[in-house]
Amino acid sequence: MRYVLRVEADDLKPYERELLAAAPGLGVKMDQPTYLVLRDAKGAVGTAVHKIFEEGFRGVFTADYPSVAEGHVRAVHLFFFEHRPKPLELEQVVYSKRHRFAGRFDARVKVGGGVFLLDLKTGYVGRSAHVQMVGYDLAAEECGVGASDKLFILQTRENGTYTLWPCRSTRADFLLALGLYRAGLATDKATRADYKQLVAA
Repeated sequence: MRYVLRVEADDLKPYERELLAAAPGLGVKMDQPTYLVLRDAKGAVGTAVHKIFEEGFRGVFTADYPSVAEGHVRAVHLFFFEHRPKPLELEQVVYSKRHRFAGRFDARVKVGGGVFLLDLKTGYVGRSAHVQMVGYDLAAEECGVGASDKLFILQTRENGTYTLWPCRSTRADFLLALGLYRAGLATDKATRADYKQLVAA
């Protein structure tokens, strides 16, 4: 809510103003609250940068991206220049039959003598991003893609820099989160049934 109130009060960072100005050209729906326009503009930039990221592994960096994404694209180029990653899997779907979940990670690469699992983020990196990473790795190992030596979240910024954040969650954390999510679904189902009985009465 603090974020919504800040945006609706026009208390914006310079880059957020750039995103709002670019929103119509990004195909964002404009007849919605400003905070949603900004959210969707960030999403459009993220999609464009992910495309550049994937193309980089194929040795082709194009100029086909919105100008407001320029800093993030420079950060991707810098990452490739500094680490020379060799792709093993890109946009790979993985599945765990044992734990009944599936997901798709951005890239599994070879850097030096190690294998890294990478997830690209152009915005805020919260705890859920860390938990998600170990879920990908768990499923990748189970379904035969293979576990990785290290897990990193690659966060690009609008100023052309990036950070490789080491994943700080464990597989136990992921399985706990998965269990809580499923317990929540069961609770939602039960409370909806309670409500229907109450209305029917």
